[in-house]
Amino acid sequence: MSDSKKLILKGFLYTSIGLVFSKIFTYGWRIIAARVGVEEYGMLSIVLAVMSFLLPFGALGLGAAIERYVSYYIGKDDMIGVKSTIVNSLKISTFFSIFVAFCLFFSADFLASSIFKNPDLGVLLKLFSVFLPLLVLDMVITPLFRVYNRIDYLTFVKYLLEASLKFFLAFFLIFLGYGIFGVACAYLISVSLSAILLFRLSKKHCFNFLEKTIDIIDNRKELLKYSLPLVFSSFAAFILSATDILMIGYFKGSAQAGIYNVAYPTANLLLLVPTAMLAVFLPIITKNFAQNKSEEIKTTYMFVTKWIFVFNFFMFLVMFAYSEKLITFLFGPEYISGAIVLQLLAIGFLLKSVLGMSAGSILEMHKKTKTIMNIILFCAVLNILFNYYLIPLYGIMGGAVATLICNILIVTMFQYFAAKTSKIIPVSRHMIYSAVCSIILFYGLIYAAHIFFGSISVIFGLIIIPVIGLLYLAVLYYFKIINLNEFQIMFNYFKRK
Repeated sequence: MSDSKKLILKGFLYTSIGLVFSKIFTYGWRIIAARVGVEEYGMLSIVLAVMSFLLPFGALGLGAAIERYVSYYIGKDDMIGVKSTIVNSLKISTFFSIFVAFCLFFSADFLASSIFKNPDLGVLLKLFSVFLPLLVLDMVITPLFRVYNRIDYLTFVKYLLEASLKFFLAFFLIFLGYGIFGVACAYLISVSLSAILLFRLSKKHCFNFLEKTIDIIDNRKELLKYSLPLVFSSFAAFILSATDILMIGYFKGSAQAGIYNVAYPTANLLLLVPTAMLAVFLPIITKNFAQNKSEEIKTTYMFVTKWIFVFNFFMFLVMFAYSEKLITFLFGPEYISGAIVLQLLAIGFLLKSVLGMSAGSILEMHKKTKTIMNIILFCAVLNILFNYYLIPLYGIMGGAVATLICNILIVTMFQYFAAKTSKIIPVSRHMIYSAVCSIILFYGLIYAAHIFFGSISVIFGLIIIPVIGLLYLAVLYYFKIINLNEFQIMFNYFKRK
């Protein structure tokens, strides 16, 4: 097994463990917030959507610039370039994050009253503005741990400590009677403490960018040339992910926004595996790119795409088939109308996870950030138009259809330009054959179970899913997607770790 694959597996091992715990605690935090009340949870959802819009303007995409350029300079053994990239990125992002925080604080009441027609939102917006610079620091400093393969520290601080603190602190503050304000404080305090701790650890375990013996060059222009298109990409990504919630809140009210925002993060669970698998993907292929190792890039790209498909396609089938039971069990029967929304969103997230995310990293490796920007901006405009037309007619389901269409377009264009640039097609016909057979097998067994046993309970579903999982692995083995030797190698590697 190549060094690149070993590093991918190391990142996957640590990140997947961390993400599992993180998703459990973060989901618990969302469930606590949702139980406060549909109206209050809708308010928090709108504020989080506003922050997801503003944070990229504070960070200016410099976290991605650090991940790409520090990796490249390490491949070239250029420590001056490494230090200059980190220090200049931190200086620029600090200045702009403070500026954005001031703008948000003094416009909070206007946004709450005039835009969202809810004056109570003003207090939450002001609260988030105070912590905004620390939230930006978290975005900028985190990529260093992926570049230097210190996923162990990142996992402990970001995925375990931050997520658990957010959950328990929210539970405690709600117990004291602070309601949705306590949930928001739990979120802000946990992320801020995580950012401060990661900043301190990065100097010791990644690269001491305060070391005075290494000079600094002015590469701010080059960094901003790379990162600024990503700001507009992030703005467009905000439109794709948050416009649904904001426009549903505008047209249909906070309660409907709250229902949509239980389906969206549930579908977002499909990004857990690719996030873990791609944790160190961009730094690895960028270092190989700096050393002209094109064949190593190809095998690594094919490797991660295949294993994301192996894990995620089965997860998608379960989520799609049991959407109503998942929503009801986790959030309560009052959110049941979000089940169809979950199914539609899950299709888009599956395509994004298998084909979109890794292709995006290939484009970033080649510094095609303008291409990424143009694709996402185009689809973001379409998303606004689709939402404007569909939400008044079909409510939350209209928002889900708009997001699905735009995700399909983004994935298609990402794959086209990534293939054009790298000359690599990561999907084989065997993957398509196995997907079709798995769908037939999965729904055939569920249909048979309904005929013989009637309505399937949650307990019976938990019993039948592992059986279907084994048959799914058999299909993958038959179509040579996986093989026993590869399983043995991965098992031995994880056992040693």
